[in-house]
Formats: sequence, C-alpha cells, structure tokens
Amino acid sequence: MSDLFTIDCLGFQVMSKKNKAMKCVICKTGDCLPGTASFTHILKEKLVVVKNVKATICNNCGEAYYDTEAVNYIQAKTKEAIKNNEDVALFTV
Repeated sequence: MSDLFTIDCLGFQVMSKKNKAMKCVICKTGDCLPGTASFTHILKEKLVVVKNVKATICNNCGEAYYDTEAVNYIQAKTKEAIKNNEDVALFTV
C-alpha cells in the first residue's frame, strides 16, 4: 500500500494534502490530475450517486482519488439518503 493515500471506513481512497502530484497506484503508469468524478455507491440496498465531486483522476485508467473534504461530503449525503429511506438518491456538488 502506498503512503500517498489512506482508505477510510467506506473504502474511499483519500489523498494526503502533502502529496499533490502522484502516479496512479492502480495502473502504475498514469499521472493523477485534478478534475471531477461521479461517485456511485450501494449501501443497505440504497443507490447513492454524487455527481461532479472534486477528485484527482488518473489520466490512464480513470481511477478517482478523493480528498478529505470530498469524502466528508459524500459520506454526509450517503447518511442523508439512508436516513430518508431513499431507494435512489442523486446529489450534485
């Protein structure tokens, strides 16, 4: 496992702020660049989609890495969808 990111409780790859530029740890060849990604997650039989999330994305394989702020937003929206008993929840940043 690389020291460039950690895995949080939902399995997100969270980038460390001190490591701004990095090679992709999945494909090992791509450069990770700032962008946005859609995050899709199924939890407790509920589908949660969060669009336009700020991320660092591999230009080779498309793997998305989220910073702590993005992960906190996604987790809050996931909890909101579960609390509201929504079968499908769509959020846009």
